[in-house]
Amino acid sequence: MNWTQAVAELANGQIYKDESSRIGIKCPLWNWCVKPSFMRPTKSSTSNLGYFSDLRIPEGRKGKWRIAHSIEKQGTKLTVVSMRDALFQGKKSSSIPLDRDYLVHALLEDEQRWMSDCPQEIESQREQLKRFKGTVLVGGLGLGYAALTLDQNPNVKEVVVVERQQAVIDLVWSYLPLTKAVPIKADLFQYLKDIQGKRRFDYAYYDVWGPTGERVLITHVRPLRALSEGIVKQKNIECWEEATMLGQIHAHLRTLIETWDMPPPFGGIKEMPEGQFQKTARGSGTHWAFLNWMRQTKPSREEALRFMNHYVDTYSNLNKWGEVWDAWDAQETRR
Repeated sequence: MNWTQAVAELANGQIYKDESSRIGIKCPLWNWCVKPSFMRPTKSSTSNLGYFSDLRIPEGRKGKWRIAHSIEKQGTKLTVVSMRDALFQGKKSSSIPLDRDYLVHALLEDEQRWMSDCPQEIESQREQLKRFKGTVLVGGLGLGYAALTLDQNPNVKEVVVVERQQAVIDLVWSYLPLTKAVPIKADLFQYLKDIQGKRRFDYAYYDVWGPTGERVLITHVRPLRALSEGIVKQKNIECWEEATMLGQIHAHLRTLIETWDMPPPFGGIKEMPEGQFQKTARGSGTHWAFLNWMRQTKPSREEALRFMNHYVDTYSNLNKWGEVWDAWDAQETRR
């Protein structure tokens, strides 16, 4: 029996616990779907909090891409809100104890993990997706959690998932019980350029990056939001972990303001010779506009904090951000 037959029989209830010898293959889904200790928690337990996915994707490999399984044992505490997200988003850090064993899926490229369906990653997506309705554009398939969640939302009418890696589509798509979603193999940046003036969406969710950080806002989030103008309203676009990345910028600039008058190594940018400033601050490519504004206008601490809030609040929207900061921006930040 091959994987396709096994999954089909599991779904139809044709495989039972005493038939394991008949299957004759390694089946990571077996215990999870059939054996009680590996089933999703009951309504009276932790699943009722919505921190677990309903994914049922077998292990497999396509070229450098792989779906891997791991088991988190009963009694293990899994992070829901990390200290990092708590710090930069103003949330309370939290974890959840498992009342039974839990199967975790992971998507890997060259053995480097892109994502998993652990509670922390489920929580970070679930919060962003819950307000969606109508037609939705999803950038990045990953393990399919976003596509599946949106497909199951009665307020969502259509889901278009753009994924540039055919291997990821092959590994994941056929195992998602979708009725309203369609896959499109394309680069998200190019797709948005191609549909300008041809297609609109009510909402969009973008997740086509791995590690998060301030540079991702420059290389991915801001360009994608700019390309989405005329396709989906800015207020209806959600980008994975964008709030955390903006929180990092806020913390970074707040530190710069508080240390502005201090000598090196704690400060020094204020009195730095222009040539050195150009080489260091501008060369780093991060927040040149704000630093340039600080050096040229010499604001009070209170004024600097006020402008910092505007800088961060509008940072993801290049048009609104540019109304104030284009004049101070001496480096290319547009893709």
